[in-house]
Amino acid sequence: MAAALRERLRASMAAPTDEDASDSPAGTFTSAEWHSVWTADAVDDVIGEMRRLAVDAAAAPDSGIMPVLSQLVRACILLDAGTTCCACRDAEVLDGLLAALHVVYTPGTLTGELDGRMLAAGRLAEALRVHLVRTSRRFSYRPPRAVVTRQPSESCTRTPMDALSATLADPLLVEAMADQWEVGLRRLVSGSSIDGMVPDHELGIHALVVAVVRPVLDTLPDVTTSVVRWLTTLTTRVGRMTAIPYVSTLLQTLCMLSATAPAQLRAARSAPAAVAAAYRLFTSYDAVPTDAFALGDGDAVALALLLHAVMAPTGCPSAPALRGHRAAMAMIVAAAGAEAGGTAFTVSPTALAAHLGAGVSPPAADLPWAPAAFPPAALPPAATVPSTRCWACGSAGHERGAARGTLTRLQRCSECAVGRACSPDCHAALWRASHKRACGGWRRWAAAAAAGSATATGGGGNGGGDGQPGHVAMFRPRAVDMRGEWKGWVWPAALAAEVEAVGLELRDVVVYADPGWGIMSVLPEGDYRWKPDAVAARFLAAPLEKHGGRVLRVVNRAHPPTVRSFGPRSLRLVV
Repeated sequence: MAAALRERLRASMAAPTDEDASDSPAGTFTSAEWHSVWTADAVDDVIGEMRRLAVDAAAAPDSGIMPVLSQLVRACILLDAGTTCCACRDAEVLDGLLAALHVVYTPGTLTGELDGRMLAAGRLAEALRVHLVRTSRRFSYRPPRAVVTRQPSESCTRTPMDALSATLADPLLVEAMADQWEVGLRRLVSGSSIDGMVPDHELGIHALVVAVVRPVLDTLPDVTTSVVRWLTTLTTRVGRMTAIPYVSTLLQTLCMLSATAPAQLRAARSAPAAVAAAYRLFTSYDAVPTDAFALGDGDAVALALLLHAVMAPTGCPSAPALRGHRAAMAMIVAAAGAEAGGTAFTVSPTALAAHLGAGVSPPAADLPWAPAAFPPAALPPAATVPSTRCWACGSAGHERGAARGTLTRLQRCSECAVGRACSPDCHAALWRASHKRACGGWRRWAAAAAAGSATATGGGGNGGGDGQPGHVAMFRPRAVDMRGEWKGWVWPAALAAEVEAVGLELRDVVVYADPGWGIMSVLPEGDYRWKPDAVAARFLAAPLEKHGGRVLRVVNRAHPPTVRSFGPRSLRLVV
């Protein structure tokens, strides 16, 4: 059966260029048939043809470009259908597309002369973007878009995250997605298009930041500045309804970047104005003064508050700009008023308004609500909530069913409710590797965290975390004293004693810290290693080579990353 389907697929690629792809021999494949042919090496057929056509288009005279490009478009459509209906070969697709892109693309090609090379590189870059976005969605709990009628076959086995990470970090891939992002948004602003391509708001650069943010920062050191610039451009030069999906994606991208490199956002003096203007797209503001805000979309409020909290530390270039921007401060004050009325926010706008003080009208000291402690939970959500990845292989799970995809479901350890695995095999591997030893410790650690959270919130709050005692509470950040030289910090000794007191080893945890705010969060090592901003495994493992692994590792929230290691002597542990 697979051989016959593969022949039909080859016939589709060889069909006349004026034939509609849906009428081709492969146009009626079911999801199961795509899975059968895709896992029988049809990936090599399609990507090999795309590479050949891209080379031909780059070398073709002007009169011969369009027929070759039409065939390339057909191959892209078939690739899109195959990857929609089968998730098994994602790594091969990504590697193959990137190898094909290397042949016709160099940084700047997409903004260069309009010729066969530029058009072919643009088609390959778009195919990569689509595949990156699709792969990113497979590693999240977001349901497919309503317009997508096809789902991966029930027989599919999703590609593990660690099989994709090396390719996702390729600098050429990052450059290509950045170029395509720039070209697409320029076309959006100018209203022009090339070859009928309309920029999609699901940006490839966003998918990369979600998956592997540090390689993006390595390759594009000014990416945060670029995102802020485009937020400003889109909010001033594009209609509101057109701009909203693009602005939403850029706000999320900026949030992920600031989670890893807050200093870059804090250095951008135009960021407060850009974030405030971006937020105002999501609420009705036509009838209110320029410096007033009507709170609207809850997700947009949360994003804006989080970004403003990152920009607010005293002494940062962004803090005076934030204090001096009337619209940004008006938004924070309006949110603080909503908080006084019982509305819950991840970052306390009351505390943020009180901290910023100057520029608030009325003055912060006269606000009619009691300011909460500041900083609020200013560590990003990605660091302070449990990850949705398997501790063993890095895969994430979907709920089964038509509305949530059809791939494996991620499950918590039934004993501690902290460890996560995507399959019985991964659970068994994780248990053998470390969790058999650490499970009881995590159960006690989570219970203690839940008890502490209940005490702090008067017995209520959300310390239980989705019905699992301590599952959310244990990830909450704590305030600690990080002033002065790091070797003089005293809190690591108390934390190390706390970790070992519940039966965990220091190698089981990673401390994620922001010295600028003086806050830190304790993460399970199995959870931390799969986060998009995690330090490379080799740097994280190096400190454990000393003292038999009895070392507390503190990762500073910064880029490039810094790992501070505290051994038994500095932790005052009994050897």
